[in-house]
Amino acid sequence: MLTFESPFYSFEDVVIFRDHASPHTFHYLAGHPRLTRDAGGKPHLLLLKYRHALDVTGTAPIVRDQLGGGFLMLGVDCGLSATTKQRIAARLASFVPAGGGNVSLVPVLYTKGSVKVVALDHQTADAAAQPAETAESRFVRGVIGTATPSLLDDQRAIFSLALSPDGIALIEEAFRSEMSPIGVMYELEFAGLRPALSVKVTANQQEIYKEFKVGLHFG
Repeated sequence: MLTFESPFYSFEDVVIFRDHASPHTFHYLAGHPRLTRDAGGKPHLLLLKYRHALDVTGTAPIVRDQLGGGFLMLGVDCGLSATTKQRIAARLASFVPAGGGNVSLVPVLYTKGSVKVVALDHQTADAAAQPAETAESRFVRGVIGTATPSLLDDQRAIFSLALSPDGIALIEEAFRSEMSPIGVMYELEFAGLRPALSVKVTANQQEIYKEFKVGLHFG
C-alpha cells in the first residue's frame, strides 16, 4: 500500500510515493490535465456551429444571440504517456535495493474525485451552490459533462459546452492564437499509510505504582 513516509520523489512534474511493503513498487499521482488524444494523436475536441445564423450581419445583438449558437465538445484526462512512465521508471531504478526486482510503477488509487470546467467567463457551479449564486455568462450558455471523473488510470472526463455566437468567435480566435481559453480543475482524494512514530518514555516506576494503587483503591 502507498506510504506517506519519506522519501518520496518528483520526476517529470509527477509526484511518486513508495510502497510500504514492496521496495520496487512506486505509486504515481495524476499528471497535469490535458486534452485526451486518440492513438493517432488527434485531440478529442469538436466545435459545431450554426454557420448561416452566424453569417447574419446588421442584426440587433439580442436577435443575433437567439439565432446563433454552437457546441464545443472535449475530452480531458490526467494520464501520463508511455514515454514519460519509462523515463520515470528509469530514474526510480537507482532507488531499488540490489536484488529488489524491476521497478513497478502503478497509479495511485483514488477514492473520491470531482472535476470542474472553466471556460471564458463561466465556471461549473458546485452542487451545493444556489442558482442565484451562479453569475450569468455572456459567452457560455451551459455546460453538460462529467462531474465525477473516472477514478481509475487516467481520470478521464467529457464536457459539452453550449456557446453563444460571441463565445464561438472568441473560442476560434483563441485557438488560432494558440491560447487556452478553457481550463479544468480536478479535486482527487486518496488514502495511504502514515509514517510510524517512535516514542521514548522516561517514567518513575514508584510514582506509576502509587497512581495504580490509588486508582484501584478508589475504583
